[in-house]
Amino acid sequence: MRFSSILMLALKYLLRYRRRYLFLITALTAGFAIVTVIISQKDGMSANVYASAQSHYAGDIVFSGHDMDSERRSRLDFGTISAIVKAIDDADSGYSHIVKRTLLLNSERLFFNGATVQLKYTVGLDGDTEADYLNALPWTGGGHDPLDDETIYISAPIASMLGAVRGDSLVLETVTRYNRKNSGVFVIGGIINDSTIFGFYKVYLSRTALNRLVEFEDEDCSSVGVYLAKHGRAAAALIDDARTAIYQQLRTMVDVSALVYDRDDWEDEKSKDWSGIRVFPLTLNVYLSEVSQILEALNLLAYLLYVIMLLIIFVSAVVTYRLILHERTREIGTMRAIGFHGHHIRILLLLETVFLATVSIIAGLLLAALVNLLLSGLSFSWLPSFEIFMKNGRLSPSYLVTSLAINSFSLYIVLILAVWLPAFGASRQALPAMLAASAKG
Repeated sequence: MRFSSILMLALKYLLRYRRRYLFLITALTAGFAIVTVIISQKDGMSANVYASAQSHYAGDIVFSGHDMDSERRSRLDFGTISAIVKAIDDADSGYSHIVKRTLLLNSERLFFNGATVQLKYTVGLDGDTEADYLNALPWTGGGHDPLDDETIYISAPIASMLGAVRGDSLVLETVTRYNRKNSGVFVIGGIINDSTIFGFYKVYLSRTALNRLVEFEDEDCSSVGVYLAKHGRAAAALIDDARTAIYQQLRTMVDVSALVYDRDDWEDEKSKDWSGIRVFPLTLNVYLSEVSQILEALNLLAYLLYVIMLLIIFVSAVVTYRLILHERTREIGTMRAIGFHGHHIRILLLLETVFLATVSIIAGLLLAALVNLLLSGLSFSWLPSFEIFMKNGRLSPSYLVTSLAINSFSLYIVLILAVWLPAFGASRQALPAMLAASAKG
């Protein structure tokens, strides 16, 4: 018998017995939808965290400097920066662009009309090099002024706490690399609508202006960030390979730490003794190792839930198929009598199962998309620091092909296993007994 004929019969029988399969289809659809929602939200959170960290730390790979001879430890001098750029070029890492930033942590303060705000991040960057990044920020009040040596950009929460608006002058106080206090006056050139953990207590100004304020040389910076042409969490292996290639070039030119893979390793490396400047080659996964643990725990929870659902589905499917095949004894006996072989019947029942699973997966995807749409309309601003997991203040699911393929394949396998034994038994019963049973029916 031709396969196409069996295929059409399988579809025909699935439609005929759709009422019998209704409970199983409902269970499969609900189970697949729940897991798809959890996995897609987790993947979306991972992507949002990575995108936020990539913007905050400026790159997929970050070469961070640590100067033991400076009060401001986070420093790279011109010679070290040149060596890093040369190593990046020599390694042929496939980068798209390089950025340099000066980053000060936790010690700066802003003053305005008697009000004071302690800053967490004070970022010096190059306005021309990072124009695309600055233009993409969520500005309030219609945009921002060009970044010159007298301009500062602040976050909306800082503006609210200070009672300042665009055009006001602020005083920024800091400690220099020689442990002296210094301050400068800057004009607010723009206010950024950012209340995330990365942006709440954060300001931007010209790298040159910030360097001069802390008595760095004009060409100094804290880190050199590398954006790869192919980046993101899905390309983690490519990023690690690129970092290793650059590291092999760089280690012959400057003092560089060992490669680290999480924050604990990084802290261990920083606790060692050295003199002068040491370079730390970091990927975003090092910065995000603690957040990644939360996401991985969510991932494990999702798959544990999926395994439990698959077990429930397997048991339900076995019971359903046994009942349905028992009711179809006369039909199967008749098929055997008119010339169907046992393997034809088994293939027919397996194809019914494949059609059943496909319908359930499609319905589950549609249901998951609807649930995700409803979730994206909810606000989670009441959860502290949860904005890091969201995009524009809303949950944004990510439907990765790999995740969907694994979930779908698992569902197919479970249903095929559930139907195989009942189908094998039904197709191998003695024909006289089947016909006798059908006669009694």
